[in-house]
Amino acid sequence: MAARFIMTDRTATIIHNHYVCNICWGPLTLEESDTIRDPGDGRFLASVIYCSNPNCTGSGFVTKRYTERRCEQSGAEYEDVYKNLAEILGLKRELIPIEQALKELGF
Repeated sequence: MAARFIMTDRTATIIHNHYVCNICWGPLTLEESDTIRDPGDGRFLASVIYCSNPNCTGSGFVTKRYTERRCEQSGAEYEDVYKNLAEILGLKRELIPIEQALKELGF
């Protein structure tokens, strides 16, 4: 189960809109909670925020921008790896007509 964080309503809204789970990069769930008494100056609205994936053990947040940037980098790394392995293993990347591909797959 993912960690649950209690924070002010305003902070939770910002986290919910701009961050994702640090483990699965999935969306966060925002639950409004009751008013909590603050020892300092009274009361404030509090919310609970956590990973939406029930099977995730997320323990924090990362920005959505970070995940977008990592996905872009991963895509570029994949292309490099594919190209290098194709050269090393002698794999050919040839385009064939759709009809031929379907025939080879048994359709």
